[in-house]
Amino acid sequence: MISSLPQVVGLFCLVLLSAFFSSAEISLSAASKTRLMALSEDGDRRAAMVLEMREHPGQFFSALQIGLNATALLGGIVGDAAFSPFFQWLLAEILPGQDWGRISFVISFLIATTLFVIFADLLPKRLAIARPEAVAMFVVRPMHCIITLFKPCVFILERLSDACIRSLGVPTKRQEAITSEDILASIGAGTAAGVIAPQEEVYAGQVVGESTRQEDIVINLTKSKKLTNMRASGSDDKVSIAPPVIFSLEEALEYIKEDEYVEVTPKSIRLRKIILDETMRKRQAK
Repeated sequence: MISSLPQVVGLFCLVLLSAFFSSAEISLSAASKTRLMALSEDGDRRAAMVLEMREHPGQFFSALQIGLNATALLGGIVGDAAFSPFFQWLLAEILPGQDWGRISFVISFLIATTLFVIFADLLPKRLAIARPEAVAMFVVRPMHCIITLFKPCVFILERLSDACIRSLGVPTKRQEAITSEDILASIGAGTAAGVIAPQEEVYAGQVVGESTRQEDIVINLTKSKKLTNMRASGSDDKVSIAPPVIFSLEEALEYIKEDEYVEVTPKSIRLRKIILDETMRKRQAK
């Protein structure tokens, strides 16, 4: 039985390694860009590395999949070698004269799978979702070393995956085009939520609505519709927008995001971006 000890230790090491990859995957996706930017401005180099990795995720996910698949395959092999001899010996002691090889293999497989599901998948992912920024900054430097170590494999996998995606006619990068439906939904949600009222004066950088997308949508509410003889079917239908519910100061403070301010004047309470200029916001985000 002592001969199985190295395999048991190796299995637990693989579980920890797989937990690291799982938490890295979730934390990078769930981390708040605004919070990371604030930490980076405070001089935290790890936050800057996470932001850089988010801008170029191809190499990160290629290295991540190499690690996840390698640990999963090794976990199955090592798990069988770690537990099968013990259960085969135990069952033979209870009922001698029988061949318990297949049953001991099934038991070993179930134990190894349970360890990986709980401790290498569910638990680290839930912890990463609870504290994504802290976990992302913890794993970014080791992941950077892993990407450098497996750079040839990562490069090949990234190029192959891009080629497969292009062959399907799908863009390799996310499209950020804003449609008219997005603008109407933002204005409608904004008036319904009390962000802006009809005929209210607005300025650049002011928050005027809610978006169903995660990123901000920049729109110009003061731009009027051009009157021409060409009309699209259904484009001139009357749009009904519900009246706004005016925020109190406490409600406005709870509503804003990390990169927004509440502007209080004698006549109104407005929501606005900390950096009003769109170009400056994009430059600051890099």
